[in-house]
Amino acid sequence: MTALIIVLVVLVVLVLIGLAMAIRIVRQYEQGVLFRFGRLVGPRAPGLRFIIPFVDVLHRVSLRSSRCRSSRRASSPATTSASTSLLWPTSAWSTRSSRSSRSRT
Repeated sequence: MTALIIVLVVLVVLVLIGLAMAIRIVRQYEQGVLFRFGRLVGPRAPGLRFIIPFVDVLHRVSLRSSRCRSSRRASSPATTSASTSLLWPTSAWSTRSSRSSRSRT
């Protein structure tokens, strides 16, 4: 009877660990990119996503824009000008998929 309880507890713990590894959350400002065995499967929308542990990898790409300030020196050291640039995120998975489609042809 004691061995049965120990086996059941171990099984429940393993199921909980597997379930925790299978759940991924893609936030509203992110886009998920799913890879299965290293190959691109496709984009995933924001929300609760389930993956197959040890088989799937879900990379999250931030879609937020950010600003950076840069200052440029003019020809004379007394005058400087500052500008603000808006940086848009680049999508890593779109460049990967275009590269992989070019290499297959």
